[in-house]
Amino acid sequence: MWEAKGVSGATLPVANSDDIAIPDWKFKLTPDVRRRPEAPPTPDSTWKEVGIGNRPELDGVQGWAWYEASVDVQDPSAYKVLAFQGVDDNGVVFVNGKRLAYHRGWDEPFEVELKDALVKGANQIAVAVENTDGAGGIYAPVTLTSGIPGRSVTDWEFADRLTGQLQGWDQPNAAVSGWSLVALPQVPGSNSDTVRWYRTGFRLAPGDHRFAAPWKLHIEAGGYALIYLNGRLIGRYADEGPQSDFYLPECWLKPAGQENSLVLAVRDAVHPACLTALQVLPYDGYATAESQRFVIDPSRGYQAFPVSAATLNR
Repeated sequence: MWEAKGVSGATLPVANSDDIAIPDWKFKLTPDVRRRPEAPPTPDSTWKEVGIGNRPELDGVQGWAWYEASVDVQDPSAYKVLAFQGVDDNGVVFVNGKRLAYHRGWDEPFEVELKDALVKGANQIAVAVENTDGAGGIYAPVTLTSGIPGRSVTDWEFADRLTGQLQGWDQPNAAVSGWSLVALPQVPGSNSDTVRWYRTGFRLAPGDHRFAAPWKLHIEAGGYALIYLNGRLIGRYADEGPQSDFYLPECWLKPAGQENSLVLAVRDAVHPACLTALQVLPYDGYATAESQRFVIDPSRGYQAFPVSAATLNR
């Protein structure tokens, strides 16, 4: 069964300058790492001082560890919620020795209602973290907050595709009016929070039918990109990697000598949206001695098709 996708809800939070971030913690594996701890111990010299982030001591370990922090509060009534942005995988939360909550789910932020657990002065926040696989720990910010509800966002507009797709920019026969010519490599700019559309074309050269190899597209770019070959989505690129080569299916390539359309929809990611280099290359490691649609002659060397310019629309 397919999982339903969409926005289930959104809230604009209320900024509160009195919120208390909790970045500094003490950490220790439990004596019996396989057994859920019942109550928080008192930290001693064997506990490590750590910050927010997964702990190497839990990497690959199935079991439990303690996090402990001391927070000074002058007005306990001002803080209603202890907000966690990420605990990997599960967590039991204690405040001043009182168990308040158990949460399951490593990728889900959650809030703990404090009720009357806080006192004026020093407060002990303790979290028993369970790791079930891979990395583990408190990996995202923890904050004492007023818990005042934000404003719900309800007036949404919906489109099932990007504007460029609605305009047909991903198709080979798209109108080119309004597009501007850009030279590669582009110089990276600043984040623009928009999608940049690039389009270009290439032709494959014929060979002598003694050897054949599949083709790939090599990309160097900033941002995330959707890649279209002759109007068909063939892959998704991300600047943090690891993939920069994308197979060009023979069934969607045009015969040698005919124009192929290549379109990229790029948006900001780790780096601003920016197209640096494109190359159409053979997968030389998969060359065969059988005649196929596109062929190369190893004795002449493999021919690459660098793309030196593309047209851009935003």
